Amino acid sequence: MTETLSGRDLTSAQNSFPSPEEVFQACAQIPGPNILEVCPDNIWACVCGSYQFVQRDIHAVLPPSIAKHIDEFLCDVGVPLAFLVRRELVNYKKVMLYINEQGLSLERSLAQLSTFLNYDPDNTHSFEDDYWAPSVCSGELLDAHMQCKGRSMATTDVRRLCKDICALPRHPQDPRRQSLEQLPRSLKSWVLSAGAAAVLAAGDAAKQVQNGAAAVQQAHGEIEDSGQMSSEAEASLLHVHVVAAINEQAWPEHVKQFVRAVLISRGGDKALRMRDELRRLCNCIESALQRGETALEQLLIFPNVLEMSEAENDLDDEEACVALAQITPNLSGKCSKPQTACPKKLGVKAAMWRQRHINLLSGSLPPLRESLRWLQAIDGTTENSSGLFVAGDARETDGGTPPALFVPSDFGGCKALDDVFRSILLTYKPKMHHVLSTRGWPEHICPSDAVPEIKRPRHKCCRKCKRQFASALWVQKEVCSICEELFRDEGRCPFNATCNPSWFCKHHRSCFACDAHSCAECRILRGDGEIVRELVERIKPARIFLDFDRTLANTKSGSVPVVGKHRIDMDLLCLMQLYSSSCEVVTRNPHKEEIQAFLVANGVVGTLPVHTLKRPRSKAEFVVQGLESSEQVVFVDDSILELLDPLIAADSRVHRVLFLRALLDYPTLLFCSRGMLVWMDAVQFVSQSVVNGLRLVAFIAK
Repeated sequence: MTETLSGRDLTSAQNSFPSPEEVFQACAQIPGPNILEVCPDNIWACVCGSYQFVQRDIHAVLPPSIAKHIDEFLCDVGVPLAFLVRRELVNYKKVMLYINEQGLSLERSLAQLSTFLNYDPDNTHSFEDDYWAPSVCSGELLDAHMQCKGRSMATTDVRRLCKDICALPRHPQDPRRQSLEQLPRSLKSWVLSAGAAAVLAAGDAAKQVQNGAAAVQQAHGEIEDSGQMSSEAEASLLHVHVVAAINEQAWPEHVKQFVRAVLISRGGDKALRMRDELRRLCNCIESALQRGETALEQLLIFPNVLEMSEAENDLDDEEACVALAQITPNLSGKCSKPQTACPKKLGVKAAMWRQRHINLLSGSLPPLRESLRWLQAIDGTTENSSGLFVAGDARETDGGTPPALFVPSDFGGCKALDDVFRSILLTYKPKMHHVLSTRGWPEHICPSDAVPEIKRPRHKCCRKCKRQFASALWVQKEVCSICEELFRDEGRCPFNATCNPSWFCKHHRSCFACDAHSCAECRILRGDGEIVRELVERIKPARIFLDFDRTLANTKSGSVPVVGKHRIDMDLLCLMQLYSSSCEVVTRNPHKEEIQAFLVANGVVGTLPVHTLKRPRSKAEFVVQGLESSEQVVFVDDSILELLDPLIAADSRVHRVLFLRALLDYPTLLFCSRGMLVWMDAVQFVSQSVVNGLRLVAFIAK
């Protein structure tokens, strides 16, 4: 670490330090709010996200020798490194978005197959003692479905918590999200491991005291304490260490205050806290992995469902007690049906519950291991490390190849598991299609006694084939899964008839608008300002063209931008400050002078060229005007029509970004469910809309 100033150096430095008034006046000259007056209410207006802004402020306010000393000090305590870790984590959680959506798609397909092929109205799989056990065929489907469910739980955990870490408040006075406060209990994978451990604990206790309830409670109590951060770990927090190191320096108090204010306003303070939370998450995942692996190893010792159903001898009293104890922790308490007293039924039922835990753990542990590996690699990023991840925002619907993702060559994701799931889909889907072609839809999926069309629930009806389904599992955006495949095979968007065929990506059979799709081969990405910055840093374009309405600012329909009422996108503002000579605004908004004044008021240095184009003139025509054959440009707009103009659609020099403001913020959503208004966040909606068929009424950002 850089040594504190002392002796002759301290005396000399004290004489050269600017006074508090001089520091305040110098800070007032920096574009944007005065960083010494930054608070939770105005910190959003400060550009941040790069150590370059920290260096700029320090060198703008302090004399060169002192600025150099403080710059070196911040480098020594790891502030620039925290910015690099932040960038890697932001990209990694976008990679996890794709991997998670891919898993949810596979899980939905497996659930459809399992529902279609495992229906047994005649109880052909029942045994003489009147209990049901799955066949080999149905067992393979059920196992694959539950394993994929466990896989999705793990990737959802990692994606959600990485996102929450990236969404830490910029000002340290603001509280963090509850999911971070409640770690490790907010990890579903951790709860899954706890549930499996409780089943095993109940069985062990039953052998001794014939009652597993106390052991189950004890097991959950032990798990409650695991994963919590110790006092030693709290003392080793990077953020705490850096703040303490600043306070120990022999600088005047107003200079220390200035350095702390720079870190808070430019994102350095948040980057340090992000790295602390990343390490805490790694500890919790490691704890869940250890407990889950131990539980899985012990569960595999017990007989499986097939072995229990084919066993010739009934369970003895001790085995029956163990089976009953293993069943008990899985029951919700809402079931009024009395527990069976038949020993064989108890054995098969306990084996089914154990198999459920085995499947969930088998699906969740590999993604957790892979995630822990890369989260630790991100935490170990050095200044000499090449970037690990670059990612666009996309939501795939058909499990295709990753769009606009750049990952390390040895990054596995969930490929091994997903290949197994796809193999099962390829094996059983032809059987489903054969049944459909010869016998039509089964009654339990598509009932013949459907309600009149005027009373049909829209989320269960296909607008193409006009069929009504018993569950929304088969219908997405009012199109059934069979009709959806037919639309995609034709190269058309299955969900919106107004979507132009040029909006459909032939590479991944997805619509750029409705499927929220990105494609590197088509040179069109979908995302926010972070994606634009990553793209610019990667390809170093000669020019950058930015739309204004709903892109650079949150104005709409050519309205006049008003300082204080409308906000500028902070990532794009940082981009304009870092690449001011390359950026230009191209907009349909006619208020050119007001736009220029708005940009200056929000901290844009210099006069940024603003071009207002009236229809029918094409933005694409302006973008390629005067462009050399060896040059590349980035064109950012919120309109898919502007980006897919035929003039630039096939031009390899033009890289396009379909811009979405605050794409990755958790929104609050208002839905209509069975005539009632329901509030929930986007994560709840994604998981529940398929089950409950919720219809979006209003979108209200927090």
